[in-house]
Amino acid sequence: MSITDFCPKCRQLLVPQRKKDNIYLVCRVCGFKRKVSDKKSYKLRQVINEQKRRKTRVISETREVPVEGEEAILEDYYKSSLEYLAETEEGEEED
Repeated sequence: MSITDFCPKCRQLLVPQRKKDNIYLVCRVCGFKRKVSDKKSYKLRQVINEQKRRKTRVISETREVPVEGEEAILEDYYKSSLEYLAETEEGEEED
C-alpha cells in the first residue's frame, strides 16, 4: 500500500477514517470505501469537531459609514465647491 491512495472510481484522494476499531480509506466525492489491511500505515492523529474549527470571512471591500456630523460637513463642502466652480466659470466668460 502506498502513502497516498486514490479512488478507483473517480481518481480522488482517499482519506483515512476510523469506524469503531477499523480504519477505512474513504473517498469524499463518490463515497467509495475500502478497509485498510495494514493499520500501522495509517494513523489518525487528531479529530477536530466542527465547533472548534475556525471559520474565516473574506472581505473584499470596506466601506466607512459617515458619522452624523461628517455628513453635514461634507454637504457644506460640496455646496461651497459648486459655488466656487460657478464663480470661476463666470470669471472666465468675462475675460
